[in-house]
Amino acid sequence: MKICVCYSDSHKHFLDNWFLKSFPYEENVTLIIGKLPQVCSSGGLFSDGWRDQMIQKQIFINKCIQDSQDGEVILFSDVDVSFYGLIEKDLMEHAKDADICFMKDHNSDEVGRCGGFFCLTVSDKTRSFFSEVLETLKSHAGKKVSFETSEQSTINNLLRRRSDVTWKYLPPKYYTHGLYTQGIKNFSKENQSGLWWENKSYEEKSGVYVPNDMLVHHANWCHGIDTKKDALYFIKTLMDYRKSKPKRGG
Repeated sequence: MKICVCYSDSHKHFLDNWFLKSFPYEENVTLIIGKLPQVCSSGGLFSDGWRDQMIQKQIFINKCIQDSQDGEVILFSDVDVSFYGLIEKDLMEHAKDADICFMKDHNSDEVGRCGGFFCLTVSDKTRSFFSEVLETLKSHAGKKVSFETSEQSTINNLLRRRSDVTWKYLPPKYYTHGLYTQGIKNFSKENQSGLWWENKSYEEKSGVYVPNDMLVHHANWCHGIDTKKDALYFIKTLMDYRKSKPKRGG
């Protein structure tokens, strides 16, 4: 299995201090790291240049797929990720059931297939699918930067049209807090602001569901680099505490 991750200068902190520090170096895994030009000056979600940064990311993804053989399994991960266990065997099992396996990162299935963490099996179908994602993003040049013209929206929209491409969700141990709505004060179908990490109170953060068997934490649903750092640190502190608690005897 190949695990492919790309970053720009604004996100090098996440590569060095979270992704690589926690990465499970397994025997059957090849890690591929790509450095992208910093075309979004702030590195912030939906800020000026953000969609152009996603185009650079999709160029990297397409190159990795084009350079791979049919039948190879590739995991593409954003860099704001921390690992909590071995993943190769588990992902290979999931990859048997679908062309693409996505982390679920939204309570709605309409847009819930995460563009920042997914594995795929290389084939003509997956090559053409991600080529189409790239070309669609390029076609939005000049339009307002928004979720509707984003990478994730493009992936989800194309999957509804491309019935030839099979997909499934990865289980909750591939985790992001934004999937869970329990205990959030500012949440409704019309107002989902409470899902964002920076909008949660300490009480809400402390009450968010985090699976005991978590393998991966993806710090999305965060506006800004400092917010991502806070989410990664908060969840790591929680997992370290759980690990340190003495187990009850039976």
